[in-house]
This record gives sequence, C-alpha cells and structure tokens, in this order.
Amino acid sequence: MSAITVTTDVEVCNMALDMLKEATITALNENRAAARWMNRNFIPTRNLVLTSHVWKFAMLRAELTEDPTKPAFEWAHRYLKPADCFRVLPLRVGGTINGRTIPHQVEGDFILTSATSPIKIRYISEVTNIAAWPAPFVWAVAARLAAGIAHTLTGKMSMVEISLAQFREALALAASLDSAEGTHAQQYATAYDDARYYTRDGLREVL
Repeated sequence: MSAITVTTDVEVCNMALDMLKEATITALNENRAAARWMNRNFIPTRNLVLTSHVWKFAMLRAELTEDPTKPAFEWAHRYLKPADCFRVLPLRVGGTINGRTIPHQVEGDFILTSATSPIKIRYISEVTNIAAWPAPFVWAVAARLAAGIAHTLTGKMSMVEISLAQFREALALAASLDSAEGTHAQQYATAYDDARYYTRDGLREVL
C-alpha cells in the first residue's frame, strides 16, 4: 500500500502523544521530558516493531555464498547475513514463501545450515526512511511509543493498555492487508532440490 504523509520521527512521536492526549513536541532535542524520552526510545521502538511482523515493505531477497570458515560442529556451512539484515525469515527451498523448510540456525551475523552454497533467503531490512513506511507500520510504531511512555506521562495503566491494544490492532491490519495483496507461486521441489536437502527417509544430514 502507499505510504501516508508522515515523513519525520517527530511526526510519528506526535501521533503517539496524540493517542495519549498529551502536548506535542517540535523536536526530539526539545528540553521536555516527553521529547527526551522519545529521543532515547524512538529507534529501539522502531526496531522492536520491525521484528514484530513480517513487514512486506521491509522485505528483501538475497542469494548468499558460504563463508570460508565452517561451523565447529553440527552444521556443515555458514553464511554471512546481509549488512542491512534485521531478521532472517525461515529458510525454504528456492527462497519461496511456501517452499519446503531448510533446517538452519541463526547465530550472530551468520546463518548456519547444512544446505550447500548458494542459498536464497528472504529477510527484513532496516528501513530508516520514514516516508517509505506504510500506514500500518507508522500506526504500530506510534502506538508502541505511546504504550512505552503512557505511564510516565499520565500515571494511568489504562492508557498503557489502550495503547497496546492500538499496537495489536495495527499488526492485525497489516496481516489482513498482507493476505489480500498478491498470491504465492506453487512450489514444486525438483530432483536437484531433493538431492540437496532430502533423503527417502526425510531431511538430509550433510556432514
């Protein structure tokens, strides 16, 4: 969906303050308690919201080749995550949404797996351009900010609960819109895929 007309961190913060019926701010470095709190917590809150849903606007794809250093044990290969990778989505054959799952584990900056190189991944990237944020994401960030600061500003746990309800509603809207936008191609595993990942009895263990 198209982005709404919110383009700055201050506008997002003011949406949060509006939810709480509190006075808005003009800058994050303003000498007010609300501005100081927003300045400290805006980026961590944005990052928290990014990990709370598979946001399509932040989704990217990549094909990775294996790192020369192999894991010490358990997995046969490791792959360096892209520099802008915020969250790796489940590895699947061919990188498709409905492909068969590839066993793996994410540790630090690496994806560990026994799948041979190259592997195709989908991941959530860090999107810092607020103008590119879709409406549900803006709403979700604002609501989560409101929930974080609500008790400090209002002293009312009810305002925290109302803000969290707004946050959950934004996530639900995003999920509903995602299900209505686009279709997934049917995934058929090839003989090559089966040889790389599977044996007759199930998942292949590559040693």
